[in-house]
Amino acid sequence: MQTIQLKTIVGEDGILQIQIPHEFKHKSLEVLVVFQLLVSETQMIHPQGWPSNFFNKTWGSCSDDPIIMDDQGISIELDNVSYP
Repeated sequence: MQTIQLKTIVGEDGILQIQIPHEFKHKSLEVLVVFQLLVSETQMIHPQGWPSNFFNKTWGSCSDDPIIMDDQGISIELDNVSYP
């Protein structure tokens, strides 16, 4: 048994589309659908952890305060930073 968990939007026609791995092509499957209504679309999370529309909302947010490179360049230590 395999589990696929996703957050998606049902189309205007009421059809929910689910992509199944190609290895199951032309196979008989038993499928169980359990769904939970999300409070709002803004709660949807991108598969990589970004909130829905994050980049559209924040794009250009630093345009009035551009990043300026000085003569010191970029510290190599920045590449060695580990994140939780």
